Amino acid sequence: MDCHHPHCPMRPSPGMWSDVINLRAMKVRLVDRAPLIAFMDATFNRAPGTPATHLGIPPVNQGLLRRLLNRCPCLFNQIDIAATARAMVHFCEITLGCRIDSGNVYQAFLIQHPRLAPPFNPAPLKAGGEGGTIMEFLCSEALRSVGIPPMELDGSRWPVWRMPGHVLLNESKMNALRAFGDILIHAHQPIS
Repeated sequence: MDCHHPHCPMRPSPGMWSDVINLRAMKVRLVDRAPLIAFMDATFNRAPGTPATHLGIPPVNQGLLRRLLNRCPCLFNQIDIAATARAMVHFCEITLGCRIDSGNVYQAFLIQHPRLAPPFNPAPLKAGGEGGTIMEFLCSEALRSVGIPPMELDGSRWPVWRMPGHVLLNESKMNALRAFGDILIHAHQPIS
């Protein structure tokens, strides 16, 4: 899982909150950027730690908070909100010290399971995410590791079809197909 938290342990070097807040996808009004960056710099100026510690909640509306948590799942170690399935997978990666692939996906499954441990290190402040959705993201990361990335969603939540790629059926307008499984992998046959 990608994480834009400037102090994410998975980053090769520390970043800056301004890089996150200024992303177009964050949709932060220009007038709100400087105070939000100052708050994030002052409050979330360290990597996730053990034990998880509530540092505060950014002074933003619910939509922006969701976008911020989606882009920076490490914040679930620092904000007292139940972690999403994506965040749970990211904490598996931090615990493993590497991205999830086919060689370590079972170990990631054990880490996230509440009774099979080893435990997260560090852990989210509040565990969350549904088991099935966590499994979907674990599989998605294994697919990404072999060059089959998840397809991006457009503004109306339809997949932008690109090959190679896969669609997470629980996240998009394709969710009516989820009875067939969690992930759709498009098989491309060249026309001869």
